Amino acid sequence: SCKIQFKHLVVTSIILICVATVSWFSVGERITTKTERSIAGVMQFYEGNLQANNSASMRLYWWTKTLSEYANQSTPGQWAFGHGMGSVSSIDFTKEGTGIPKTTAHVHNSYIQILYTQGVIGLILFLGFLALLAKNAITLSHVYNWKIAFLCFGGVVMWSTATFFENHQSSGRPLAMLIVLSSLVMYFQIINSTSVQE
Repeated sequence: SCKIQFKHLVVTSIILICVATVSWFSVGERITTKTERSIAGVMQFYEGNLQANNSASMRLYWWTKTLSEYANQSTPGQWAFGHGMGSVSSIDFTKEGTGIPKTTAHVHNSYIQILYTQGVIGLILFLGFLALLAKNAITLSHVYNWKIAFLCFGGVVMWSTATFFENHQSSGRPLAMLIVLSSLVMYFQIINSTSVQE
């Protein structure tokens, strides 16, 4: 009915305003400045000039080092099931002439970290979870409309992108995005089940 659709619109608008507000106040630097620093970091990485104060170059180094360790230092069992939770901290990231810390608890990439700690099986399960979220978001269009499905699917894409640069289990931003996305999907599911019962 029109009343229910209006209620959905109000709730969705409030959620979007809250997310936009939090995002606005959480950004400490201008987007252009961050973009310039990221580009500079990528160039430094490929030039072999790693600086500990540039997050882009450090991330690229952590990613390539972790993938190299997984490819060259894994048994068949570790390829399948990984090196275990928290095992990334055992990797020696020392690089002479740089200020990069010797160890790190996470490499700021959920996909690579899961591959190293839980292996191919863990990564497949994680990707399957993302695919399930995306599928559920798309199926909402059959119950509501394409706007609701686009909103939820967009949330899945945003979360998937955020976890590429942060760890979903150790960073508050991806966790906050997941909580908002899950709450949104559950809200529409509850409203749908209530409408069916009536």
